[in-house]
Amino acid sequence: MKTVHTQLLDIMTDYLSGINARSLVRRALEKCGNAQGNVTAANLPDVITSLRVVSHLFVGREHHAEMFTRLEALAAQGGGNAAARHELIAVTSEGDIVVARSRARELCEAIGANASATHKVATVVSELARNIVSYTRGGSIELLPQADSRSIVVRAKDGGPGIRNLDEILSGKYRSSTGLGLGIAGSKRLSTSFDVKTGGEGTTIEATLAL
Repeated sequence: MKTVHTQLLDIMTDYLSGINARSLVRRALEKCGNAQGNVTAANLPDVITSLRVVSHLFVGREHHAEMFTRLEALAAQGGGNAAARHELIAVTSEGDIVVARSRARELCEAIGANASATHKVATVVSELARNIVSYTRGGSIELLPQADSRSIVVRAKDGGPGIRNLDEILSGKYRSSTGLGLGIAGSKRLSTSFDVKTGGEGTTIEATLAL
């Protein structure tokens, strides 16, 4: 799935050269105080406003209105609905761990998360999915971007027997020969909030990470 930044450039290069499009977007981001960043669903409206100021010398009058009509439509869709998108991945095998991690990366990039945040989300997804495969008969990973696109909830569910010594595991003190608990404690450290509900009918973990 294309990022909001790429979607914006795709529209602009229908009306001006790629070099000029990228240069104008950089200038618009500078005006928005985000010179080193990317266009995201959250900052797209401000970037479009700035582009109106910096683009009039590069786009002919006959095409200027048309280009901005398309850009405004992109903003109205929430940047191609990237922020509204969520993923639900069934997890039963080692291959599903790879799929879940890949989907997490793609979704973070679509939202406009930076490389560090994307890596953290992918790591948490990988660790929680591995726990599902290693210690239960299967479950799921759900990825839920929040409305402002500045955080994402990773929800891991399984139908296993529940987690014993949960408090000890969350404290990072628990160790076992199988490695149980290491992924949970590590995921908690990477998260801004972390909640676990566990019992005889399974476990649900919700990890919220800033983007």
